[in-house]
Amino acid sequence: MLLAERWIIARLRDRKFFSLGEANAAIRDCVAEINARPFQKLDGSRQSLFGQLDRPALRPLPAARYEFATWRKATVNIDYHLLTEHPGVSSQFSDAARGGGLKVRGRERRQGGTA
Repeated sequence: MLLAERWIIARLRDRKFFSLGEANAAIRDCVAEINARPFQKLDGSRQSLFGQLDRPALRPLPAARYEFATWRKATVNIDYHLLTEHPGVSSQFSDAARGGGLKVRGRERRQGGTA
């Protein structure tokens, strides 16, 4: 990575870009050139090895997006509210005796909460 970074910066240091898209296009061209460059001691290039080794092993992205969540141990208070960092979370009557865990997903977090 360091070699590619330095090579791209050296190639583009005297150019002026007037938009982010223009800069990205120039970087994309440099990366394509680096990937197509043949190895010094091996046969092929980065691009050919990617096509032979990595591309067949790739799988499609999952249909559902990854969602960060944390599990917290929660106890149910006498008023059926869960005792967690988030005030006001209540439980069903049937869950009150069980207690157990609480899954806190990223989008359900309230501002000011630590979890």
